[in-house]
Amino acid sequence: MLGIAGGFGVYLLRKADPRRLELGFFRSAWHYDEGLSSFVAGPGRRFFDGLAEFDRQIIDGAVNGLGRLSLRNGRLLGLLQTGQLRRYVLGMSVGAVAVLLYFVTRMSL
Repeated sequence: MLGIAGGFGVYLLRKADPRRLELGFFRSAWHYDEGLSSFVAGPGRRFFDGLAEFDRQIIDGAVNGLGRLSLRNGRLLGLLQTGQLRRYVLGMSVGAVAVLLYFVTRMSL
């Protein structure tokens, strides 16, 4: 805050004309572009290339593996679903009897 007030005071007193400043440091934008370019071209590029490789190998591999697993399981479950009502009723009846037997054997102990 004091820097802004000081700069505004110098500007009002016209002790420094910003158009006449011949400082190379300010013209090079505090060497920000050079520093950023050297980071992006060096360690930054290697870091982000490593992240891209991690995404390609690990993340995409896990997603594709889950997709293949779902596809295989869907095909196997499709073999059970024949569309015949008698098979569905038989399967539900066998399941109901199995659950009933489980509870009857647990109650008698």
